[in-house]
Amino acid sequence: MNILNGIIIRGIAIANGAVVALMMITGYAYFFSPINHPLLSATGVLFPIFLALNILFLVFWALVKLKYCSIPILGLVLCYIPTHQYVPLNIQSNAPEGSLKVLSYNIQSFGYEPEDETRDEQNPIVQYIANSGADIVCLQEAPKWRIENEVVSTLNPIYPYQSEVAHETSGDVLALYSKYPIISTERIPFDSEINLSVAYRIKVDNDTILVVNNHLESNKMTKADKAGFKNMVKGNISNSGTKQESSLLLNKLALAAQKRAVQVKAVVSVLKKYENLPQIVCGDFNEWPNGYALNTLQKTLTNSFVETGNGAGWSYHRSGMYVRIDNILCSKQFKPYKAKVDSEIKTSDHYPIYCYLERIKEH
Repeated sequence: MNILNGIIIRGIAIANGAVVALMMITGYAYFFSPINHPLLSATGVLFPIFLALNILFLVFWALVKLKYCSIPILGLVLCYIPTHQYVPLNIQSNAPEGSLKVLSYNIQSFGYEPEDETRDEQNPIVQYIANSGADIVCLQEAPKWRIENEVVSTLNPIYPYQSEVAHETSGDVLALYSKYPIISTERIPFDSEINLSVAYRIKVDNDTILVVNNHLESNKMTKADKAGFKNMVKGNISNSGTKQESSLLLNKLALAAQKRAVQVKAVVSVLKKYENLPQIVCGDFNEWPNGYALNTLQKTLTNSFVETGNGAGWSYHRSGMYVRIDNILCSKQFKPYKAKVDSEIKTSDHYPIYCYLERIKEH
Protein backbone atom coordinates (compact mmCIF):
# COMPACT_ATOMS: atom_id res chain seq x y z
CA MET A 1 0.00 0.00 0.00
CA ASN A 2 2.84 2.40 0.86
CA ILE A 3 4.48 1.64 -2.50
CA LEU A 4 1.19 2.33 -4.29
CA ASN A 5 0.70 5.56 -2.38
CA GLY A 6 4.23 6.59 -3.26
CA ILE A 7 3.61 5.96 -6.96
CA ILE A 8 0.39 8.00 -6.85
CA ILE A 9 2.10 10.87 -5.03
CA ARG A 10 4.97 10.89 -7.55
CA GLY A 11 2.46 10.85 -10.41
CA ILE A 12 0.66 13.86 -8.95
CA ALA A 13 4.00 15.61 -8.45
CA ILE A 14 4.87 15.02 -12.12
CA ALA A 15 1.48 16.45 -13.12
CA ASN A 16 2.17 19.51 -10.98
CA GLY A 17 5.55 19.88 -12.68
CA ALA A 18 3.83 19.75 -16.07
CA VAL A 19 1.43 22.49 -14.96
CA VAL A 20 4.38 24.65 -13.86
CA ALA A 21 5.98 24.15 -17.30
CA LEU A 22 2.72 25.17 -19.01
CA MET A 23 2.47 28.18 -16.70
CA MET A 24 5.86 29.34 -17.91
CA ILE A 25 5.09 28.76 -21.59
CA THR A 26 1.75 30.59 -21.46
CA GLY A 27 2.83 33.21 -18.92
CA TYR A 28 5.78 34.36 -21.00
CA ALA A 29 4.10 33.87 -24.39
CA TYR A 30 4.45 37.62 -25.01
CA PHE A 31 8.13 37.04 -25.80
CA PHE A 32 6.97 35.38 -29.03
CA SER A 33 5.86 37.70 -31.79
CA PRO A 34 2.44 36.82 -33.22
CA ILE A 35 3.91 37.55 -36.65
CA ASN A 36 6.35 34.64 -36.42
CA HIS A 37 4.71 32.43 -33.78
CA PRO A 38 0.98 33.22 -33.87
CA LEU A 39 -0.39 30.20 -31.99
CA LEU A 40 2.35 30.18 -29.36
CA SER A 41 1.80 33.88 -28.71
CA ALA A 42 -1.97 33.34 -28.40
CA THR A 43 -1.53 30.72 -25.67
CA GLY A 44 -0.96 33.56 -23.22
CA VAL A 45 -4.73 33.75 -22.83
CA LEU A 46 -4.60 30.31 -21.16
CA PHE A 47 -2.22 31.37 -18.39
CA PRO A 48 -4.96 31.89 -15.73
CA ILE A 49 -6.08 28.27 -16.16
CA PHE A 50 -2.64 26.91 -15.28
CA LEU A 51 -2.18 29.49 -12.54
CA ALA A 52 -5.44 28.34 -10.93
CA LEU A 53 -4.42 24.67 -11.26
CA ASN A 54 -1.07 25.41 -9.65
CA ILE A 55 -2.77 27.09 -6.69
CA LEU A 56 -5.02 24.03 -6.31
CA PHE A 57 -1.89 21.86 -6.24
CA LEU A 58 -0.47 24.12 -3.54
CA VAL A 59 -3.57 23.61 -1.39
CA PHE A 60 -3.47 19.86 -2.07
CA TRP A 61 0.19 19.51 -1.06
CA ALA A 62 -0.37 21.64 2.05
CA LEU A 63 -2.99 19.11 3.16
CA VAL A 64 -1.36 15.88 1.95
CA LYS A 65 2.43 16.14 1.64
CA LEU A 66 3.90 19.41 2.83
CA LYS A 67 7.37 18.97 1.31
CA TYR A 68 5.88 18.91 -2.20
CA CYS A 69 4.60 22.47 -1.72
CA SER A 70 7.98 23.44 -3.15
CA ILE A 71 6.74 22.54 -6.66
CA PRO A 72 3.80 25.00 -6.90
CA ILE A 73 5.75 27.62 -4.92
CA LEU A 74 8.58 27.36 -7.46
CA GLY A 75 5.98 27.84 -10.21
CA LEU A 76 4.67 31.01 -8.55
CA VAL A 77 8.20 32.37 -8.17
CA LEU A 78 9.15 31.61 -11.79
CA CYS A 79 5.89 33.12 -13.05
CA TYR A 80 5.81 36.13 -10.73
CA ILE A 81 5.77 38.63 -13.61
CA PRO A 82 2.74 37.27 -15.55
CA THR A 83 0.97 36.52 -12.25
CA HIS A 84 1.47 40.14 -11.18
CA GLN A 85 0.26 41.31 -14.59
CA TYR A 86 -2.95 39.30 -14.24
CA VAL A 87 -3.60 39.75 -10.52
CA PRO A 88 -1.53 42.62 -9.09
CA LEU A 89 -1.49 43.27 -5.36
CA ASN A 90 -0.37 46.75 -4.34
CA ILE A 91 -0.45 48.98 -1.29
CA GLN A 92 -2.35 52.04 -2.48
CA SER A 93 -1.73 55.63 -1.46
CA ASN A 94 -3.71 58.77 -2.21
CA ALA A 95 -2.75 60.84 -5.23
CA PRO A 96 -1.16 64.22 -4.48
CA GLU A 97 -3.11 67.42 -4.98
CA GLY A 98 -3.12 68.50 -8.61
CA SER A 99 -2.87 65.00 -10.10
CA LEU A 100 -4.76 64.34 -13.32
CA LYS A 101 -7.64 61.88 -13.22
CA VAL A 102 -7.75 59.90 -16.47
CA LEU A 103 -10.74 57.75 -17.45
CA SER A 104 -10.83 55.21 -20.30
CA TYR A 105 -14.10 53.54 -21.22
CA ASN A 106 -15.39 51.42 -24.11
CA ILE A 107 -19.00 52.56 -23.87
CA GLN A 108 -20.51 50.24 -26.53
CA SER A 109 -22.48 53.05 -28.22
CA PHE A 110 -23.61 54.38 -24.82
CA GLY A 111 -25.05 50.96 -24.03
CA TYR A 112 -27.24 50.70 -27.13
CA GLU A 113 -27.46 47.58 -29.27
CA PRO A 114 -28.16 48.25 -32.98
CA GLU A 115 -31.75 47.02 -32.66
CA ASP A 116 -32.53 49.07 -29.53
CA GLU A 117 -34.95 51.97 -29.62
CA THR A 118 -33.86 55.30 -28.15
CA ARG A 119 -34.80 55.47 -24.48
CA ASP A 120 -36.27 58.53 -22.77
CA GLU A 121 -34.52 58.18 -19.42
CA GLN A 122 -31.12 59.65 -18.62
CA ASN A 123 -28.27 57.61 -20.04
CA PRO A 124 -26.27 55.99 -17.20
CA ILE A 125 -22.97 56.26 -19.07
CA VAL A 126 -23.38 60.00 -19.71
CA GLN A 127 -24.22 60.52 -16.04
CA TYR A 128 -21.27 58.37 -14.95
CA ILE A 129 -18.83 60.42 -17.03
CA ALA A 130 -20.35 63.67 -15.79
CA ASN A 131 -19.96 62.59 -12.17
CA SER A 132 -16.54 60.94 -12.59
CA GLY A 133 -14.45 64.02 -11.85
CA ALA A 134 -12.05 62.94 -14.60
CA ASP A 135 -9.90 65.60 -16.24
CA ILE A 136 -9.32 63.58 -19.42
CA VAL A 137 -11.83 61.03 -20.74
CA CYS A 138 -10.97 58.63 -23.58
CA LEU A 139 -13.93 56.75 -25.05
CA GLN A 140 -14.10 53.89 -27.53
CA GLU A 141 -17.17 52.81 -29.54
CA ALA A 142 -18.59 56.26 -28.87
CA PRO A 143 -21.09 57.28 -31.59
CA LYS A 144 -23.53 59.63 -29.87
CA TRP A 145 -26.23 60.20 -32.48
CA ARG A 146 -28.94 58.49 -30.42
CA ILE A 147 -28.44 60.77 -27.42
CA GLU A 148 -26.58 63.76 -28.82
CA ASN A 149 -28.76 66.31 -27.03
CA GLU A 150 -28.07 64.72 -23.63
CA VAL A 151 -24.34 64.46 -24.34
CA VAL A 152 -24.18 68.10 -25.39
CA SER A 153 -26.26 69.45 -22.50
CA THR A 154 -24.59 67.30 -19.83
CA LEU A 155 -20.95 66.93 -20.87
CA ASN A 156 -20.18 70.09 -22.85
CA PRO A 157 -20.23 72.38 -19.78
CA ILE A 158 -17.80 70.04 -17.99
CA TYR A 159 -15.58 69.21 -20.97
CA PRO A 160 -15.33 72.25 -23.26
CA TYR A 161 -12.60 70.60 -25.35
CA GLN A 162 -13.66 67.58 -27.39
CA SER A 163 -12.53 65.49 -30.34
CA GLU A 164 -14.30 62.73 -32.24
CA VAL A 165 -12.67 60.60 -34.94
CA ALA A 166 -14.71 57.95 -36.78
CA HIS A 167 -13.53 54.91 -38.71
CA GLU A 168 -14.49 55.38 -42.34
CA THR A 169 -16.23 52.01 -42.76
CA SER A 170 -17.10 50.51 -39.36
CA GLY A 171 -18.45 53.68 -37.79
CA ASP A 172 -16.38 53.11 -34.65
CA VAL A 173 -15.77 56.45 -32.94
CA LEU A 174 -12.92 57.37 -30.63
CA ALA A 175 -13.80 60.40 -28.52
CA LEU A 176 -11.75 62.58 -26.21
CA TYR A 177 -13.41 64.81 -23.61
CA SER A 178 -10.98 67.15 -21.89
CA LYS A 179 -10.98 69.98 -19.37
CA TYR A 180 -7.82 71.21 -21.08
CA PRO A 181 -7.29 72.58 -24.61
CA ILE A 182 -6.66 70.07 -27.40
CA ILE A 183 -3.82 71.40 -29.56
CA SER A 184 -3.89 68.72 -32.26
CA THR A 185 -5.60 65.48 -33.26
CA GLU A 186 -3.78 62.86 -35.36
CA ARG A 187 -5.18 59.59 -36.67
CA ILE A 188 -2.51 56.90 -36.35
CA PRO A 189 -2.23 55.14 -39.73
CA PHE A 190 -2.71 51.37 -39.69
CA ASP A 191 -4.89 48.91 -41.57
CA SER A 192 -8.08 47.68 -39.94
CA GLU A 193 -11.61 47.09 -41.13
CA ILE A 194 -13.02 48.13 -37.76
CA ASN A 195 -10.52 49.65 -35.34
CA LEU A 196 -8.40 52.77 -34.97
CA SER A 197 -6.06 54.76 -32.72
CA VAL A 198 -5.82 58.53 -32.33
CA ALA A 199 -3.09 60.73 -30.82
CA TYR A 200 -3.81 64.12 -29.26
CA ARG A 201 -1.60 66.86 -27.92
CA ILE A 202 -3.19 68.56 -24.94
CA LYS A 203 -2.14 71.76 -23.16
CA VAL A 204 -2.27 71.20 -19.39
CA ASP A 205 -1.38 74.50 -17.73
CA ASN A 206 2.15 75.21 -19.03
CA ASP A 207 2.70 71.62 -20.10
CA THR A 208 2.00 69.85 -23.39
CA ILE A 209 1.21 66.14 -23.06
CA LEU A 210 0.51 63.41 -25.60
CA VAL A 211 -2.60 61.27 -25.14
CA VAL A 212 -3.12 58.20 -27.35
CA ASN A 213 -6.60 56.67 -27.42
CA ASN A 214 -6.69 53.11 -28.78
CA HIS A 215 -9.21 50.57 -29.93
CA LEU A 216 -6.90 47.86 -31.27
CA GLU A 217 -7.95 44.96 -33.47
CA SER A 218 -11.01 43.16 -32.15
CA ASN A 219 -10.93 39.38 -31.77
CA LYS A 220 -14.27 39.21 -33.64
CA MET A 221 -15.58 36.46 -31.39
CA THR A 222 -19.13 35.28 -32.01
CA LYS A 223 -21.45 34.12 -29.22
CA ALA A 224 -20.47 30.55 -30.10
CA ASP A 225 -16.78 31.49 -29.84
CA LYS A 226 -17.35 33.02 -26.42
CA ALA A 227 -19.20 29.91 -25.27
CA GLY A 228 -16.28 27.83 -26.54
CA PHE A 229 -13.83 30.05 -24.68
CA LYS A 230 -15.85 29.62 -21.50
CA ASN A 231 -15.71 25.82 -21.95
CA MET A 232 -11.98 25.99 -22.58
CA VAL A 233 -11.40 28.01 -19.40
CA LYS A 234 -13.49 25.53 -17.42
CA GLY A 235 -11.48 22.67 -18.88
CA ASN A 236 -14.42 21.14 -20.78
CA ILE A 237 -12.37 20.00 -23.78
CA SER A 238 -12.78 16.27 -23.43
CA ASN A 239 -14.57 15.49 -26.68
CA SER A 240 -13.09 15.92 -30.14
CA GLY A 241 -15.71 18.49 -31.21
CA THR A 242 -14.87 20.80 -28.32
CA LYS A 243 -11.14 20.30 -28.92
CA GLN A 244 -11.64 21.36 -32.53
CA GLU A 245 -13.62 24.43 -31.40
CA SER A 246 -10.81 25.34 -29.00
CA SER A 247 -8.25 25.01 -31.79
CA LEU A 248 -10.32 27.23 -34.10
CA LEU A 249 -10.73 29.77 -31.31
CA LEU A 250 -6.99 29.91 -30.67
CA ASN A 251 -6.45 30.42 -34.41
CA LYS A 252 -8.91 33.32 -34.38
CA LEU A 253 -7.17 34.88 -31.37
CA ALA A 254 -3.79 34.39 -33.07
CA LEU A 255 -4.97 36.14 -36.25
CA ALA A 256 -6.21 39.15 -34.29
CA ALA A 257 -2.97 39.22 -32.27
CA GLN A 258 -0.99 39.34 -35.53
CA LYS A 259 -2.94 42.43 -36.60
CA ARG A 260 -2.46 44.09 -33.20
CA ALA A 261 1.29 43.44 -33.43
CA VAL A 262 1.40 45.50 -36.63
CA GLN A 263 -0.91 48.17 -35.20
CA VAL A 264 1.13 48.60 -32.04
CA LYS A 265 4.22 49.26 -34.18
CA ALA A 266 2.38 52.23 -35.64
CA VAL A 267 1.47 53.43 -32.14
CA VAL A 268 5.08 53.05 -30.97
CA SER A 269 6.33 55.09 -33.94
CA VAL A 270 4.04 57.96 -32.92
CA LEU A 271 5.26 57.70 -29.33
CA LYS A 272 8.85 57.95 -30.60
CA LYS A 273 7.88 60.94 -32.74
CA TYR A 274 6.71 62.76 -29.59
CA GLU A 275 9.17 61.19 -27.16
CA ASN A 276 10.00 64.60 -25.68
CA LEU A 277 6.41 64.89 -24.37
CA PRO A 278 4.88 63.26 -21.28
CA GLN A 279 2.65 60.45 -22.60
CA ILE A 280 -0.61 58.78 -21.63
CA VAL A 281 -1.66 55.72 -23.65
CA CYS A 282 -5.04 54.17 -22.94
CA GLY A 283 -8.02 52.39 -24.41
CA ASP A 284 -9.43 49.01 -25.31
CA PHE A 285 -6.47 46.89 -26.41
CA ASN A 286 -8.56 43.74 -26.98
CA GLU A 287 -5.69 41.82 -25.45
CA TRP A 288 -5.11 39.81 -22.29
CA PRO A 289 -2.71 41.20 -19.65
CA ASN A 290 0.31 39.21 -20.91
CA GLY A 291 -0.38 39.85 -24.60
CA TYR A 292 2.33 40.83 -27.07
CA ALA A 293 1.00 44.25 -28.11
CA LEU A 294 0.41 45.41 -24.54
CA ASN A 295 3.82 44.21 -23.39
CA THR A 296 5.45 45.96 -26.34
CA LEU A 297 4.10 49.23 -24.94
CA GLN A 298 5.08 48.28 -21.40
CA LYS A 299 8.74 48.17 -22.41
CA THR A 300 8.76 51.98 -22.16
CA LEU A 301 5.48 52.78 -20.37
CA THR A 302 4.09 51.96 -16.93
CA ASN A 303 0.78 50.09 -16.73
CA SER A 304 -1.14 52.01 -14.06
CA PHE A 305 -3.27 49.03 -12.99
CA VAL A 306 -0.35 46.62 -12.70
CA GLU A 307 1.58 49.26 -10.76
CA THR A 308 -1.18 50.54 -8.44
CA GLY A 309 -4.33 48.41 -8.87
CA ASN A 310 -5.50 45.34 -7.00
CA GLY A 311 -7.07 42.06 -8.08
CA ALA A 312 -7.95 40.74 -11.51
CA GLY A 313 -9.57 44.01 -12.62
CA TRP A 314 -11.75 42.39 -15.26
CA SER A 315 -12.84 45.14 -17.63
CA TYR A 316 -14.73 42.93 -20.12
CA HIS A 317 -17.62 41.13 -18.45
CA ARG A 318 -20.09 39.63 -20.91
CA SER A 319 -20.89 36.16 -22.31
CA GLY A 320 -19.03 34.35 -19.55
CA MET A 321 -15.76 36.07 -20.47
CA TYR A 322 -13.95 38.00 -17.78
CA VAL A 323 -10.60 39.56 -18.63
CA ARG A 324 -8.85 42.92 -18.32
CA ILE A 325 -8.40 44.25 -21.85
CA ASP A 326 -8.69 47.98 -21.04
CA ASN A 327 -5.61 49.79 -19.76
CA ILE A 328 -4.09 53.16 -18.93
CA LEU A 329 -0.32 53.46 -19.37
CA CYS A 330 1.97 56.42 -18.77
CA SER A 331 5.52 57.53 -19.44
CA LYS A 332 8.15 58.13 -16.76
CA GLN A 333 7.09 61.78 -16.45
CA PHE A 334 4.00 60.59 -14.57
CA LYS A 335 3.56 58.59 -11.39
CA PRO A 336 0.28 56.60 -11.30
CA TYR A 337 -1.98 56.22 -8.27
CA LYS A 338 -5.07 54.20 -7.36
CA ALA A 339 -5.94 52.63 -10.70
CA LYS A 340 -9.31 50.94 -10.60
CA VAL A 341 -11.70 49.08 -12.87
CA ASP A 342 -15.13 50.30 -11.76
CA SER A 343 -17.60 47.41 -11.84
CA GLU A 344 -20.48 49.47 -10.43
CA ILE A 345 -21.77 50.52 -13.86
CA LYS A 346 -22.79 47.62 -16.11
CA THR A 347 -24.45 49.42 -19.04
CA SER A 348 -21.65 48.60 -21.50
CA ASP A 349 -19.98 45.22 -22.01
CA HIS A 350 -16.86 46.91 -20.60
CA TYR A 351 -16.27 48.47 -17.22
CA PRO A 352 -14.49 51.84 -17.12
CA ILE A 353 -10.92 52.06 -15.87
CA TYR A 354 -9.44 55.16 -14.27
CA CYS A 355 -6.33 56.27 -12.43
CA TYR A 356 -4.64 59.38 -11.08
CA LEU A 357 -1.39 60.63 -12.59
CA GLU A 358 1.03 62.91 -10.80
CA ARG A 359 3.27 64.95 -13.07
CA ILE A 360 6.88 64.38 -12.05
CA LYS A 361 8.84 67.59 -12.35
CA GLU A 362 12.06 67.18 -14.28
CA HIS A 363 15.22 68.68 -12.82
